[in-house]
Amino acid sequence: MKHSSSASISTGISCPGWLSICAALAFATAENRTILTFNIRDFSPLHEAWQTAGRSHAGIIVSQQLGSREYGLLLQRMLRLLNHFTAEEMRANLVHLEQFK
Repeated sequence: MKHSSSASISTGISCPGWLSICAALAFATAENRTILTFNIRDFSPLHEAWQTAGRSHAGIIVSQQLGSREYGLLLQRMLRLLNHFTAEEMRANLVHLEQFK
């Protein structure tokens, strides 16, 4: 369900657009999990909002949407990223998967 231009979750952070984006990041944070998403448009500003609010998350990995025949490429890039960063180094960072071509 799409909400008005912003919504708040229990953390008090204003979430632009979709409440589900905020809920996904809050859940991943509670579970100490990094998010991989094709939704650069919403997660980049949400990352900035969390930083401004002094909140940390386990990491956000953003990627351009790939075609159905390109998931091997996605996996190759993810393996390169996983070999490059530790979980601690991912904490509170937003990483563009394209840098691991």
